[in-house]
Amino acid sequence: MVIKHLDAEHLKDAIKLKIECWSEELSGKAENTLDFNKEYAFWLKWLSSGKQNDDERLGLGIFKGATFLGCAFASFAEPFDIAEEGIELNGLWIKPEYRGRGLSMMLLKALCKHYEAFGIKEMVIYNVHGSKSNDFYIHLGAERLRHEKQMDGVLPIDVFKLPLLNIINHQSRPKILEISKEEGSEIALEYVYETDRYYEVVRKSGLFSITLDLKPLPSPLVKRFSGKLFEPYLECPIAFGLIYEGETIGYMQLNHEQWSNRLRICELLLEAPYRHKGMGSLLLQKAIAVGRERACRSVVLETQSCNFNAIAAYIKNGFDVIGIDLSCYSNTDLEKKEVRLEMGLYL
Repeated sequence: MVIKHLDAEHLKDAIKLKIECWSEELSGKAENTLDFNKEYAFWLKWLSSGKQNDDERLGLGIFKGATFLGCAFASFAEPFDIAEEGIELNGLWIKPEYRGRGLSMMLLKALCKHYEAFGIKEMVIYNVHGSKSNDFYIHLGAERLRHEKQMDGVLPIDVFKLPLLNIINHQSRPKILEISKEEGSEIALEYVYETDRYYEVVRKSGLFSITLDLKPLPSPLVKRFSGKLFEPYLECPIAFGLIYEGETIGYMQLNHEQWSNRLRICELLLEAPYRHKGMGSLLLQKAIAVGRERACRSVVLETQSCNFNAIAAYIKNGFDVIGIDLSCYSNTDLEKKEVRLEMGLYL
C-alpha cells in the first residue's frame, strides 16, 4: 500500500468515491444532490488555495499499485471547534470492497503525523449521526462535543474531538477475512522457507516402530513450491486472508472432507517478515474454530519433516503427528530428509 498526495487526476477518483459514499451516508435521511463537476472544481480550488488562506490543506490517497482505494482530507480547524489549534477531518472515504482492512487507520495516521509537525494535538470530526464510523472514532477515544443539524435541518450530525496521539500510537490488529471463490481463483501462492533442522525418520525393528529425532542439517536448506486456492478437486473449500495494515500477509485454505468428517488445512502461507510473531497461530486458531463450528472430528494438515519452524508452530497450537508417509514425494524422501508428516488435532 502507498499513501501519497492527491494530484488533479486522482482527485477525480476521490470525488467520485465521495459522492458514492455520501449517497450511502444520506440513505433514508436526505437526498444526495452533489454534482461531480461542482465538487471537483471546489476541492481542486480548496487544495490549491490553502496558503493564501493561512491554512494547511491536505488531500491524501491510498493506492495498491495503480488502483485507488480511498482518500482523506484535512485542514486547520476553526477556533469555535477547538479552543487550541487543531485540525478538521474534512473527509475520509474508502471503497466498499476494501473496507475492514485498516486503510482508514493508515490514512488517519498519515494525516496526524503530517500535522503533528505543526504542533497540532487534536482533531475535530463531523460525522452523520448513527454512522457506523462513529463507533470507530469512539473506540479510538473520541469525545462527542455536540449534536447539530445540517442541510436545512434534515441531516443530524455528531461532532467529535479526538487527540492525534490516540491515532498515532494506535496499534493495528491483524484481521482474518474470508476470500470469495471469484477472488481466490486469481491468487497464486508462492511458498519459500529456510530451515536448518529436520526430524530424522528412524525405522527400527518391528513393523510400526518409527521415531522422529530432531537433528541439524549440514547447511541451511531453502524450499520453494507453489499452490492455488479453490482447486476443483476440493469438496468444500473455504479460504481466508490475514490482513495487517491494509496488506494481505497470509493465506489459509480449508477443506471439509465429508467422507471422514475432518477439516483439512490445504494451504497455509505467511509472508516471511511476519513469521515468528504469532500471526500463524491466528490462522491455526481460526481453522480450529471453523472445525468446531462445522462439528468436524479433527483438523488435519500435511507438512514435511524438514519444515522445523512450521512443525513447532503446529505443536504449539495443539497439533500432534498422526501419520507418516515415507515415499509421498519420491522413493528417496528419507535420503532427502523431506518425509511427509500428517499432523492433527482432535476436536
